[in-house]
Amino acid sequence: MALNWSAIFASVKDRIQRSGVRAEEGRLGPQTTGIFDGLSIVTNCDCDRETQSHNLVHSFGHITQWSVERSRCETLYEKLHTAKELKDADSLERALRDFRAYEEEASGYAAWLLIDTGNAAAVPSFTPFARADIEAIVSYHREGVAPVWNEFFAAWQARAERKEIEIVPFEPRQIPPFTPCPIAPQEIVRGIAVLQPSHSATRRSLGPHSVREMPGQRLSGHGVAGLRATMPRAFQIESRTYSTYSSSEKGLTIYDFSATTGSP
Repeated sequence: MALNWSAIFASVKDRIQRSGVRAEEGRLGPQTTGIFDGLSIVTNCDCDRETQSHNLVHSFGHITQWSVERSRCETLYEKLHTAKELKDADSLERALRDFRAYEEEASGYAAWLLIDTGNAAAVPSFTPFARADIEAIVSYHREGVAPVWNEFFAAWQARAERKEIEIVPFEPRQIPPFTPCPIAPQEIVRGIAVLQPSHSATRRSLGPHSVREMPGQRLSGHGVAGLRATMPRAFQIESRTYSTYSSSEKGLTIYDFSATTGSP
């Protein structure tokens, strides 16, 4: 039986808002599937409800982490950023080990939230999505090359079907009582591809599915190789204004290969 993702989204949204975190929707552009700032989560209404639900619960998991152990989260990002700047392979792997644990912990909170809201049936869908997402962002931080999400996820699922990788369930972690605290906005960004004007197969990925560098860094700080962040746009939701960007370069056309709706 197909899951009713609209009902799942509504129930977890209600629980999140009762915790003191606003859950909203907005048109964020083709690259951004969500933004969270500690006090609110905005999901992209142009995405399907399943994608919105996954991003909503995972973002709430991160808000839980930052509200409960802010200093630990800040230290984790600082170590990752330093290791990447120094190009120290050993330090980077240690930082990525901690980063992977951080992402898994957030997904554990997300899995518990789904179960506790009566949506345990959604966990088997959330699990591969979140597992692949972790691999995509770890790959980006390690290699400096951001995978195109829809291609990466399809290949990852194919490997799982061939039993080349095991989809390990997340250990549900009960969300403790906490007071939400503000953090600099963090964007969840999809990988996209760039086609040359000749429509050849030459492609460059502009951002991983969930790029999260140091909180508050903009898209231009997320390894957008050779492109300029231009044409700042602002969208406003309940009196709070966020900036988002279209990236362009003369002679190139940008297509979003992972958007669920809309056109390039």
